[in-house]
Amino acid sequence: MKKILFLAIAVFFVWQANAQSLKIAHFDVNYVLPLLPKFKKAEDDMKLYTKQIKDEAESKQKEFEAKYKVYQESAKTWDPAILKVKQEELQSLERQIGEFEQKAQEDVQGKQGELLSPIYEEIEKTVKEVAVAGGYTHVFRTETAAYGTKTSNLSDAVLKKLGVTPPVASEKK
Repeated sequence: MKKILFLAIAVFFVWQANAQSLKIAHFDVNYVLPLLPKFKKAEDDMKLYTKQIKDEAESKQKEFEAKYKVYQESAKTWDPAILKVKQEELQSLERQIGEFEQKAQEDVQGKQGELLSPIYEEIEKTVKEVAVAGGYTHVFRTETAAYGTKTSNLSDAVLKKLGVTPPVASEKK
């Protein structure tokens, strides 16, 4: 009986010691990200990249429409062999447009990952550094935290460590 009582008391003290050393903070990536110059540049690069792809897609679509218009206007006068060749040409163009659009979508996602991955990695590394320096044992994303105080929010400290001056309270969203 004494062993069980001793074990229960020991477990209680170990648990109490662990509970006292627990220090939790939260971090808002949606607040930090748009304030980073690297993110703004990545956004601009993505806009330019998607515009180039959109322009190319529009060019292919216009080419198809022009050939289809010629086909509609001249189909009645063409020999059946020429008609068949023109139909195959239009089908091929239509298939190429579909393949281009699918590949373009994949390319845009890849480019976005290529541009944003280093930024997210830098943020994650900085959050860890700030958390360790502040003695925090756990850091959660603000979106997943049920409650957090201003003092437990590491977002401004992360911005400072990244070389960005956080906006004053009245400028925050």
